[in-house]
Amino acid sequence: MVFNMKYLIVILLMILLGCNGQADWLEDLASADSGDMVTIDSGVYVGTFTIPSGVTLTCDGKCEFSSESGAVFVVNGGTSDPTVLDGVAIFADDGGVLVKGQGVAELSNTTINSIAGYGIAAEGASLVLDNVSLQGPIKSADDSILFQFGNSINSKEMAIIGVMTNGIDVAFTDVNISGFAGFGALFYKTTGAWQSGSVELCSGSSILVENSNLDIFDVTVSNGVTGKLLGANSHMSYG
Repeated sequence: MVFNMKYLIVILLMILLGCNGQADWLEDLASADSGDMVTIDSGVYVGTFTIPSGVTLTCDGKCEFSSESGAVFVVNGGTSDPTVLDGVAIFADDGGVLVKGQGVAELSNTTINSIAGYGIAAEGASLVLDNVSLQGPIKSADDSILFQFGNSINSKEMAIIGVMTNGIDVAFTDVNISGFAGFGALFYKTTGAWQSGSVELCSGSSILVENSNLDIFDVTVSNGVTGKLLGANSHMSYG
């Protein structure tokens, strides 16, 4: 086996810089007060990261986050100042971003790639999304993953929801959702507006709105897909 030493050195430097930078900004994040901004250096980070109420967490460069279990980010809404997550890429094996608490939480300039579970789940705090993209496991209308769909889908094995909100106010701008196995977006007892964006390649419901007062405009819905193992009279269940 022949090793490319230059490539190996680059990978090692990325790992080392990522680990060292993580310790620094995590200390800043843990001690941050409402109104403070914490900046992350470029790197690859693994774990569950909690943003305190009213704190802004932003990336200077290219920041990639993942978690071995649970949500990658837990965002506590801010009351005197909004809690902000900006400019990161999230790779979610279980959950992407969990929003809770009171006040307002904002996500901007962020991408979420979900393998299993959900992209964003929000309850309690109002949710503002600006230039956010969520990608589920379905990449095309003939994706081989569609042949794995039976009468039920296990959320531990496949991402079933892009965005889910419960009992909150929302303000979405330029939010694009693609490739989730259950729901692109699920709104329950939600008020507010979604202006501009798209939902595509979702199996089940692209957008489901229940007991809500939600204005949706300039959002395109297209290319819905169906699991190849479902019969004409099948009913889906999600676990």
